[in-house]
Amino acid sequence: MALRMLVPLDGFARNEQSLGAALEMAAAAPAEVFLLQVIPPAESVARANPDFDPHSWDDSGRHTLATTVTPVVEIETVTQATERAKAEAEDYLASIAARFPSSTVHVQVRVAQHPAEEIVRYAEECQPHFIVMPGHGRRPLARAFLSSTTEHVVRAGRFPVVLVPPKD
Repeated sequence: MALRMLVPLDGFARNEQSLGAALEMAAAAPAEVFLLQVIPPAESVARANPDFDPHSWDDSGRHTLATTVTPVVEIETVTQATERAKAEAEDYLASIAARFPSSTVHVQVRVAQHPAEEIVRYAEECQPHFIVMPGHGRRPLARAFLSSTTEHVVRAGRFPVVLVPPKD
């Protein structure tokens, strides 16, 4: 019987510490790996052109509203922004999936406002033996605490959670 594990990722390298443990477990026994990334709805994300400056300073150094407007090159609809973010997340997870060569890997991208709730919901669907997540904290006292997402998943208590401590 294959070991079934859920590995939620957020796309930030600092939170990929759980991957090392997941890779080791997958290499030790036949495994079915569920990689999940939850992205926020596009309407909750605002992006500006990197050159956009809503304020400018006059010659005397006073702060004033900008009088010139950066020309708009392209506008994304909410649907386009969501599809772009999903495609980026799928590419990211596909690159991670390639690191599990001897395992069956499922890649799932979900759009949701609350990542922890979506992780628990997806776990109910895929029924893993456990969930692999990073434990956060750098200082000794901080190590006693978890991120709010990790804490919510742990407190949901439906599935065991393997917490991977940060590398010192």
